[in-house]
Amino acid sequence: DATVVTLNVDAIFADAQIRSNYLETNTSSPAFIENKNPSRRQTLGASGSYTVLTSDNNYVIEIDNGSNDVTVDLSGSLGTTDFFVGFIQRGTGNVTFTGQDTIPSTLTATLFGQGHSCALEIIGGNKYLVGNLRPA
Repeated sequence: DATVVTLNVDAIFADAQIRSNYLETNTSSPAFIENKNPSRRQTLGASGSYTVLTSDNNYVIEIDNGSNDVTVDLSGSLGTTDFFVGFIQRGTGNVTFTGQDTIPSTLTATLFGQGHSCALEIIGGNKYLVGNLRPA
């Protein structure tokens, strides 16, 4: 095919660019990102625990536990599908999860350590915990 196509680069609009310091809320804008994961920090002291709630859906939770070991409880009634929550470990103590249905067979339900992350996703009523978990 020898069709000649003329491209006019002057037709590109400046407002279509994505700016890193701007949160676009206009859903018809090319810069709008529908699946944003807002974050919140949970500071947990010695022997602390955190229970995941339905309001945590689509959040990334930073677990700030200092050097303390903490437990994150996933056993609540969080729905049967379309639920996702991520976790990032900020402290150095162990972050252990309870209440999940499935984790990879070669791993435990404990985050690997500071700076590592994992996520809970519920699909068809099953709670899957995946990510940077410690080896079994």
